[in-house]
Amino acid sequence: MARNLGAHVVAAASSEEKVNFARRHGAGGGVIYPCVAPEDRREVATVLKNSVGTRGADVVIDPVGGWLSETAIRCLAEGGRYLVLGFTGGIPSLPLNLPLLKNCDVLGINWRTFLLQQGPRNDANRRELHRWYREGILSPGITAEFSLHDGGKAIRILADRNAVGKVVVRI
Repeated sequence: MARNLGAHVVAAASSEEKVNFARRHGAGGGVIYPCVAPEDRREVATVLKNSVGTRGADVVIDPVGGWLSETAIRCLAEGGRYLVLGFTGGIPSLPLNLPLLKNCDVLGINWRTFLLQQGPRNDANRRELHRWYREGILSPGITAEFSLHDGGKAIRILADRNAVGKVVVRI
């Protein structure tokens, strides 16, 4: 979606398979961050910073959280935006001097709240996404489908962090 809005997307994922999936779906670059020991995290930070260039990223969309969040916010350009979508990798602790030094925004994105408070905007966004899908501009990237009866298998894939793309349970 970000690419369709004009962004250069750099995907960060835990495996080459996941980064390649992101590239097939529009990411211009990718960084693999394996599960690393704390002493190796500086190397991951260097790779991530190099991937966004000297200016830094205008926007970081973080659905994972965890230890990489601080690295990601350090990669922001001055005046950038750091969007918190989730914390499947753990609840991050961010030094609050970073938003001050970067003059950046840290925004929590809660779709339910947006839906309740911004219903008409949500409807317009949904229509635009459906149009992109119909026109072949956007692909949901479904890689696994399960019946409701086999929903537990879908949950296991997600819990084990083996999902690549969307995992769908049909009801």
